[in-house]
Amino acid sequence: MRTDHYAYQRATRIAAFGLTLQAVIGLGLFWFGFAAEDEAFRFASYYALCGLIVWLGLVIVFHQHKLERLEALEEDELAAARGGSASMFDSVADETRVAARRLGLMHKWLMPALSLLLAIALGGLAALMFSRMKAVYGHADEFARTEETGWGVAVSLGLTVICFIFSRFIAGMAKQHAWQNLRGGASIMVGNAIVLFAVAVGVIFSFWGNFSVLIGVCWAIPCLMALQAAEIVLNFILNLYRPRIPGEVPRPAFDSKILSLFAAPDSLVRSLNEAVNYQFGFDVTSSWGYQLLLRSFVWLVALGVISLLLLNTMVIVEPYQQAVRLRGGAMVTDPDGQPRLYGSGIMRKRPWPFETADLFDVTTIRTLPLTAQQRTQRDVNLW
Repeated sequence: MRTDHYAYQRATRIAAFGLTLQAVIGLGLFWFGFAAEDEAFRFASYYALCGLIVWLGLVIVFHQHKLERLEALEEDELAAARGGSASMFDSVADETRVAARRLGLMHKWLMPALSLLLAIALGGLAALMFSRMKAVYGHADEFARTEETGWGVAVSLGLTVICFIFSRFIAGMAKQHAWQNLRGGASIMVGNAIVLFAVAVGVIFSFWGNFSVLIGVCWAIPCLMALQAAEIVLNFILNLYRPRIPGEVPRPAFDSKILSLFAAPDSLVRSLNEAVNYQFGFDVTSSWGYQLLLRSFVWLVALGVISLLLLNTMVIVEPYQQAVRLRGGAMVTDPDGQPRLYGSGIMRKRPWPFETADLFDVTTIRTLPLTAQQRTQRDVNLW
């Protein structure tokens, strides 16, 4: 691809669109979380609002790249107008290129500063979210969840699809050398998709009265933020010791390599193929058996999931046991309101987490002594 100011102008527009989309997602989740009084959507909005730092940095740096290319183009036109003759100003050309010096300063100071700011924001908000969940876990405060579960599922799943598609689009653009810094935007956007999908799963489980999954999601979101903050700090430290190659654009510390794998899963498959070939010593991935396995991988995974679900619907009750079905923590009853008991055999139930089963041993005789009993014979000491 020709690297000129038009390429960086397009990257600037895409980054500005990403900044706008990130702001709409973050503010929308923030408004819905407080309007519907839902803790999970509030936590998701905190993560999304932190992503504004990434897109703001990308807009600034790509705009400066465009100015630097325009400055270089003007310099080339002036050199062509002089007919290639030498000038006393040629030795100080680099000093007169203001846009190029500003771009260098941005990569040296602005992008690392924004990366550290993002790490501080993620770590600080994660600490506040942990303290909030500790108060809920200790029953010092009530866990807020919305009653509008239908709207919650629609909003979270809809935004998940938008974020994932946009992250894939950005990851495809980042394969070009001029646009490689867009990987940071793709990683933060796929992080939005992961968080929103987890929230959607928790809200779906709340339909059947299972709120433990939603509470687990609220614990997982600050864990993800803390891990991402730690990765940014580690990347920042490693960038200090990484050798500088002339002409190479530095990779900002907020460019998460872990989240980038979800934005571009084809790179993960390529790395696995290379590892398999290295271990076997020849090109295994080109064989018909390996290609057949890759083509049938999705169907094999689907078959395994369906098999596990079917096995989870069956519970074996031994002859000395009785079982009850639990739905949302309450026993499943007959139409007359009596608990439904199951004897020995195979009991059918809905798969977890919609229903669970409790087994009880009903034939063993158990004794509970209410007084102290002397189990050993002791010698009598006579005085």
